[in-house]
Amino acid sequence: MMRKSLWILAAAFWLVTGTAAYYLGTLQGRRSAENAGSAGAAGQRHAPSLLGENGGARLQSGDAAAGAPSAGSAAAGEVSVGQATYSNLNAWFTEVSSLLGGGMMNQRNMVRAFQLTQALRQEDVPKALAMAEELPDDQRKMFMLSGVLSRMAEFDGPGAVAYLQTSQEGGSMRAFLGGAIHGVMGAWVENDPDAAWKWFEEESKKEPISSARSPLGAWSDPASVAAMPLFQQLANKDLGAAIAKLDSLSSQQAKSMALQGIISTTMFGGNREEMLAQVENIEDNSLRQTAYQQVLQFWAGSDPEEAAAWYESNGPEDPDGNVRRQLASSWLMRDPNKAADWWFEETPEEKRADILPQIVSSWGYQDPEGAQKWLNTFDPGPELDPAVSALVHATARTNPQQALELAATMSEDSNRHNAVEQAIRVWSETDRSAALDYLRSTQALPADRVENLQQQLQPQPVEETP
Repeated sequence: MMRKSLWILAAAFWLVTGTAAYYLGTLQGRRSAENAGSAGAAGQRHAPSLLGENGGARLQSGDAAAGAPSAGSAAAGEVSVGQATYSNLNAWFTEVSSLLGGGMMNQRNMVRAFQLTQALRQEDVPKALAMAEELPDDQRKMFMLSGVLSRMAEFDGPGAVAYLQTSQEGGSMRAFLGGAIHGVMGAWVENDPDAAWKWFEEESKKEPISSARSPLGAWSDPASVAAMPLFQQLANKDLGAAIAKLDSLSSQQAKSMALQGIISTTMFGGNREEMLAQVENIEDNSLRQTAYQQVLQFWAGSDPEEAAAWYESNGPEDPDGNVRRQLASSWLMRDPNKAADWWFEETPEEKRADILPQIVSSWGYQDPEGAQKWLNTFDPGPELDPAVSALVHATARTNPQQALELAATMSEDSNRHNAVEQAIRVWSETDRSAALDYLRSTQALPADRVENLQQQLQPQPVEETP
């Protein structure tokens, strides 16, 4: 159950982004097995109802009598929810709608709402869809329809997909096709993988929907969007087969989405070294480099030193340093001092000056003092000016005085003047009066630049309408 709960949380988070609701689908197959293992036991404990006594629901709780209906085996007329049973679909709708009313920021309620949608019986789905369509605001409608359709896909994948395709032609779900199709395909492929793959292969032969017809723009091709959950499921079963099948896709968009599905299997752990070994077999060089970057980025988010050790011993060809950059950028969020030192030392000497601005810029937004202290370990000079300028930009909004002091340390006059002017401009966006006061008294800029900047920053008079 712990694994299932974590998966639901991940699903709710990704659904918020509108790009990975398919994670819901992987719960479907597990839930049936889990419920079957616990159903029908005498003395079973049941979860309390969120509806309460007046919510129009009947809850079996406490020590159930032997043979009493439990989760997955609700009596006729009841809607099963987790380990509770509701006798009234209207009460179910009220509960789900209320939970979703708090918006996507309340993830706990979102998770509970999706648990409720996954408890619907087959015969209740059409009415639940109709209820969802009647919701007045698009956000709640999107979440409820996505959940109900992912439940529908467990027993009627083609029907759920057909509903989405009809909605895409002008219905209420058109704008949410990308997110919803993830949930539908994730559920379908868990329950009937052969049929889901057959649909995908047939859909892949069709011309993509034009961006003019769909508000999804570049993500308007349902087959490409569906590639993510399909390849995620295949990678869980046979990683080598998923990698081999990846290169057979004709659409670059489909390849990209399929790769996301494959890599997602390592997001919460998994065998990352096996994944990286299999990545070597991807024929498309660009796709292979992207895979290295993303796997190592995930790995560095939990164990950066282990990821760095793998890169040092087994790392791929990385002429542009993009794989190294992704790893180090993730590491900077956890331990910026170690990450900065590693990134600098691992970079070929002739390219180190180029990465200094990237390091201090990323670091400076979260810890400008630490970034400056690290940068001060280098000898000043013209080659350091771009890094100082990057740190000035990162700190100007939150600490303009520090940014101006940094700018003053730059070696080249033109670089220094540009950095000072940049800091004053950014400062003026939050406190124009203070920025102009500084500008009137500063000796850090030539007189002509001071005059030009003053004119640009002065508030423009509002013309009266005749």
